[in-house]
Amino acid sequence: MYSNHQEGFEDEKKFHEALYYTVARFNGFQTAHLKYILRLFDPQLVDRLFTRKECIRTLKYIGKSNERYTNGNFYQSTTFNGATYQAIDDNREITGMGSAYFERIS
Repeated sequence: MYSNHQEGFEDEKKFHEALYYTVARFNGFQTAHLKYILRLFDPQLVDRLFTRKECIRTLKYIGKSNERYTNGNFYQSTTFNGATYQAIDDNREITGMGSAYFERIS
């Protein structure tokens, strides 16, 4: 279920695990519900979840080619928030893309 994208983002990994667990068991359960429950126990945890941090990684794009990314090409990330990267795309611009579309190389 998880790749090495989550290294250094352990809180976000645990959040995703808890979310997947509850969504699978409780019809209609949403991210906002989990954040509400977690905020009761640790408000600072919720505030720091998915905060964008500098994260320089080499990524291989494994999604369908589009105007910004080409399948099989390598890209350099600049930041990550535990779910999405900011990376330098084919147009030499920094754009966002979900980690599911990348294989982490380094």
